[in-house]
Amino acid sequence: MLILNESLLGAGITEKELNNGIDILKKKYFSYLEARIRENEITLLPGIREILEALDTGNGVLLGLLTGNFSEGARIKLSKFDLARHFKFGVFCDDTHIRNEMPGIARNKLRQNFNIHVDFSDMIVIGDTVHDIACGKFSGARTLAVGTGWTEKETLLRCEPDYYLDDLHDTEEVLRIIHSG
Repeated sequence: MLILNESLLGAGITEKELNNGIDILKKKYFSYLEARIRENEITLLPGIREILEALDTGNGVLLGLLTGNFSEGARIKLSKFDLARHFKFGVFCDDTHIRNEMPGIARNKLRQNFNIHVDFSDMIVIGDTVHDIACGKFSGARTLAVGTGWTEKETLLRCEPDYYLDDLHDTEEVLRIIHSG
């Protein structure tokens, strides 16, 4: 939703017009996204499956997905590789378009849905954008910046993440970071 707001509001679309047309826009976007994912060669980045499977073994880690995607968009993207099953809950732009609010919403969902209270310091936000790192730092969660996205390594490092990796191929190192908190 942040991308939509920045793109469309900057192009002269009013917030009222955006809100009135959002359902149509989402329907078209989801249809387009499904077709693109089905038609194009998409590669899962190294280490992702191994990390998710290692964390999904009941070792005291509860995986949640915090993303600026719509919940349906995230479902479509994750379904390509059958990854959604690893995430027990999620916070999406359907919940808020303000990324810094997402860890708090995640904590509320943990309390409501699982009767678990988690301190922000026990959370780790892993992401490849400055927005991911900023939201983790804003809440007091630990942060792991990963250089697999569009953001330059130097830009991510200026955000002062707690950890930085070029990618997630080293499963043992990623698990060490996650469990170090």
